[in-house]
Amino acid sequence: MSRYLEVDRRVTTVIKSSVVFGLFDRALDRVWRSGATSAAVTMATGAASAWTGLDVSVRRVAVGAMLVVAVAAHIVFTLLTQVPPGWLWLVLPGIFGAIGLLLAAAPGVRGVTRR
Repeated sequence: MSRYLEVDRRVTTVIKSSVVFGLFDRALDRVWRSGATSAAVTMATGAASAWTGLDVSVRRVAVGAMLVVAVAAHIVFTLLTQVPPGWLWLVLPGIFGAIGLLLAAAPGVRGVTRR
């Protein structure tokens, strides 16, 4: 087992000393440093913490409503631009509409998600 660890250490040393890895490392360091002072990152972090602070049933209703609205918008835009031939173009919106309706209609079902 220790032989594999020694090989892993040598491979890690070679990768860390490569020029390409150094470029990626410096680029990612700049991204993380600029993200620390970014207003967009601050806003996204606030929205994510507000979302995770909600009750599970409220989140399910919100996701269900979002799916139903997205399906309705998709169908309206498809019909306004051109009517596709056949009915197969309704399969995916139908599936996601059903999922959205289930999430919105039964948000408080116990035992569905485990924490």
